[in-house]
Amino acid sequence: MARYYSNGFQNLKTIFGYYDPKSNGFVLPNSHVALEFQMGMPMAVANQLLSDVLFREAPLFGGTGSYIEKQKARLKNGEVCIEDVRADTLIRVKNCEISYRPTFLGGCSKVGRCDYFLLGDFTECLICEGAIIQPEKVGHAIEAMTEELTLYSYGSGEYQVANGDLERLLSFKARFIDKDV
Repeated sequence: MARYYSNGFQNLKTIFGYYDPKSNGFVLPNSHVALEFQMGMPMAVANQLLSDVLFREAPLFGGTGSYIEKQKARLKNGEVCIEDVRADTLIRVKNCEISYRPTFLGGCSKVGRCDYFLLGDFTECLICEGAIIQPEKVGHAIEAMTEELTLYSYGSGEYQVANGDLERLLSFKARFIDKDV
């Protein structure tokens, strides 16, 4: 142990970085994998957002979903170029103005943590301004909730919670999705 400390261990540059007395903090080497990850993540998020959402034929709903529908209409009308949309999306992702992650009902563009998603309360996505709701996934959720209701005895707490979720899904479908058909 004495040999380790006497051989200049304080100058060791590891995968975890090293302490730089000039900057008074830990510094990562330029070849560190975390830097590549930081650069690649915004590109991956932007690409996933564009491929999952922008190039779909089916309409999208929710706060962000309706915004994306307007952007798709502008693309079709030739008002804006796809390269501009892609570049703008990449800049917004890098600046943490927009994010994207797939959800049970489609996707979410909310930046930061979502307490409802962590708790499994997916019906809150229906009223979230960051939601990107896909109609076919709402249909799948309705089927799953209808099937789940058969597992609970009528009037039990579980039945009431599942039935409340099903009613919210059916209400959303009737107001927005079936209206467009």
